[in-house]
Amino acid sequence: MKAAVVLTSLCLALVLSGCTLIDSTLTLKFEPLTGKIAAAPTLVLITRVSDRRADQRRIGCKKNGLGSESADLFLNAPLTTWFSSVMKSELERAGFPPAGPNDAKTVKLEIDIIDFFIEPDVGMGIRVYAVVNAEVTVRFPDGAAYARRFAGLSSDSAIVVTDGDYSGQILTAMSVWVQQAVGETARLISTHSSAAGVASTSAWRVVG
Repeated sequence: MKAAVVLTSLCLALVLSGCTLIDSTLTLKFEPLTGKIAAAPTLVLITRVSDRRADQRRIGCKKNGLGSESADLFLNAPLTTWFSSVMKSELERAGFPPAGPNDAKTVKLEIDIIDFFIEPDVGMGIRVYAVVNAEVTVRFPDGAAYARRFAGLSSDSAIVVTDGDYSGQILTAMSVWVQQAVGETARLISTHSSAAGVASTSAWRVVG
């Protein structure tokens, strides 16, 4: 009798965790988010997006009813390509037109992705967590350069976890990251040559 109860509990946990034994490849469609915030149409160029994650092979994992990793989550495109596309689009929406590599007045951005991961916490219930952690380096034509790390977090509970839940949480975390990164980068660019420039750099790290 006890064995039957244990087996039933394990089966139920597996069902509640979704297809935990099957890898999934996610297609992430980032919805436009940023409105125009640039004080002036400064030319901006993303020169580099680098993947600094310890595990660059996947963007998340699934877990079985016992809480152990049982399958992987992959992105259907290189993460650096996807990340660059999102950031480029949001900067344009913010009022910063893209520049060519030889434009002398271009502000250049570099992005280092530190964390980009989704995973469920399986216990009495299921909660899906996602984190986006990346550093932005801004290089101005006058030689000044600043770096700052931003983090976006998201979580939500679910009865049965689907690929849509995984996608939704990482997209929400990305939205949080974009709001911070684009907003603060725009503020830095807009005030760099003004009297408010010193205040705008206070949270940024000076880099070479």
